[in-house]
Amino acid sequence: MVKQKANNIVLFPVDKIVNPINTALGTNTVPQTIDEVVEVTTAIRKQKLEQVMEVLISNASKILATCGITFHEKHAKSLALVLEAWRALLCAFFGLHHPLQDFAAEAFDVKDGKMQMNALNINVIEKEDNDA
Repeated sequence: MVKQKANNIVLFPVDKIVNPINTALGTNTVPQTIDEVVEVTTAIRKQKLEQVMEVLISNASKILATCGITFHEKHAKSLALVLEAWRALLCAFFGLHHPLQDFAAEAFDVKDGKMQMNALNINVIEKEDNDA
């Protein structure tokens, strides 16, 4: 019986192997402590959050454009608020904190099964025009 050598194995240089966990921190070392593990997992969550935000913004923009809605500079602050609200929601899903989560906790209550906005000394919707 002739012993055959495996000739279809590709060996990659060790220095070229990328550890996806460590790329989140820009390092090539394995976390050694619980704090380092928490730091790496938090960085990965933030990266994933940003990826989801990119997809969300892209898809929402396409849907709005399909509906004939275009944004102008006068809409910038309202759009920024909506984007940060989405980011705050995604942070909650990923176990991260966002300041708008605190605002939402203070601003809204559920009463009789309905979401209600608390008095915040702001006029939510007073006029009926399209300047928002």
